[in-house]
This record gives sequence, structure tokens and C-alpha cells, in this order.
Amino acid sequence: MSQSTAIRVTEIDSREMPTFFAHLQKNQAAITPALPEARRESFQRWLEAGKKLDVAVSDLVVRAGKLNYVVDWGFSGYAQVLDGTVQALRGGDLVALTPAEEQLAKDAAVLRGHFIGADLKFLTWDNFDQFRACRQRVLRLDSRPEGRSETVRELANMLGHTVYIARIERSVDAFGRALGVGESIDGLDRQLAAWQTGLRRLLTTIEDQRDDNDRVPDALQRHVIEPYLAALERQRERRAKRPSEPTTAPDISAPATS
Repeated sequence: MSQSTAIRVTEIDSREMPTFFAHLQKNQAAITPALPEARRESFQRWLEAGKKLDVAVSDLVVRAGKLNYVVDWGFSGYAQVLDGTVQALRGGDLVALTPAEEQLAKDAAVLRGHFIGADLKFLTWDNFDQFRACRQRVLRLDSRPEGRSETVRELANMLGHTVYIARIERSVDAFGRALGVGESIDGLDRQLAAWQTGLRRLLTTIEDQRDDNDRVPDALQRHVIEPYLAALERQRERRAKRPSEPTTAPDISAPATS
């Protein structure tokens, strides 16, 4: 890769951090001598701090993978409850539904469509996109489906589904925190912020070493700049492919009774 003019410093996310950090560790013997002498010791301290952070991030990735299943079970299980309710109340042309049964079928269909959506494909997306989709659904709980005076949460409570909704909310919250979204987990957010600050200082130090031909030392170009730009490119590509979710709830019709 040829050298180019000063790079724009952009944070790499927690999914790219372990790979980039592993490359820095592997090549620190080549990187350190290429840095200004005044920056070598702080670079080594930053790498040492990064080792603990790398372990913590790796542990969270494992935990997030397990919580992914819990979120899957919550949404898919509740979808089965709603689908089963509608299914159990079909055949109204053969055995007439009571008004209560008809209302129950309609309520279950509204919850299925407005809260969960038409399908469960979002549960197959990667962790961050799945969390984003799940979080959107949790935010729908306090919205009102078209034509209804109750919110989704109130409607679920009326059907006795409070426990399912509470379980989904707690699972999505835990999933998000395991991904580093939302509340702090044992100060990990502060550690990540400090690591990103150290990365910015390292990149700024390297930029300051550009010579009259706009070049930096080859070891820094090869072992820091190029892996950093590669991580940013993967990050951009992944975000460009991110699936979109509708901003409004899908249209819900009354369930068929025949």
C-alpha cells in the first residue's frame, strides 16, 4: 500500500479493536524503535493497558454471543404465544367466536404485527444489528398501534403477557450492555475511551513524523497506519451493508376467522 497524505483520525469500534490490537502487539518490536524516543515508554504502557482491555472485550464478545440466544428465545417464544392464540381461534365460520374470543384474536394479531413484526429475520442478523432491531421493538412498547387507544405495553398487560414483555426488556438491556451499548459494565466504557485516546495520540505522533516527501517511517506505515486504515475500511463496509428496519409499524388487519 502506498503512503498517502495525513490520515483523518477516526475511532475504530470494539469489533475491530481486538484484531488491530493483536497486530500492534505482534509487531511492537518493529514499531517501538520507529517512534520518537519520548513516546516509546508511553506506547509500551498503552499496550500493557490494552492487554487487560482486550481480555475484557473478548469476554464480553463471548457473553454477548450467549445473550444473543436469550434474546432469540424471548422474541421467538413470545411470537409463538401470539401466533398460537390466533391459530387457536380460527374457524369462526364453523364454530362462531364469542365477542371475547374475537377481540383476543385481534389483540394478539396487533401485538404480533406492531411489536414483533411480520417475521423474525432480525434474529438472524449479527449482534449489533440484531440489538438495534430489538431495541427498536422495545421502544415500540409505549407507542399506540393505529386505531387503538392502548399502548403496546398496556395491550400486552391486558392479555396477561406482562412477564413476557418484562423478560424481553431485561434480555435486550443485558444484550446491549454486553455489546458495550448503554450502561457501563465494570468501567469498561472508560477503559475503551482511554484506549481510543491513546490510539489518537499514537496516530498524531506518527503524523507529526511525516517528512518533506509526505512519508512516515516504513515500520509505522506497515504496522500501524495500514492495519488501522484496513480496520476502518472493514468497519465502513459492514455499516454500509447494515440491514434497515421500517421506521413505522407494519399495517395490521383483523385476523381471518375462517
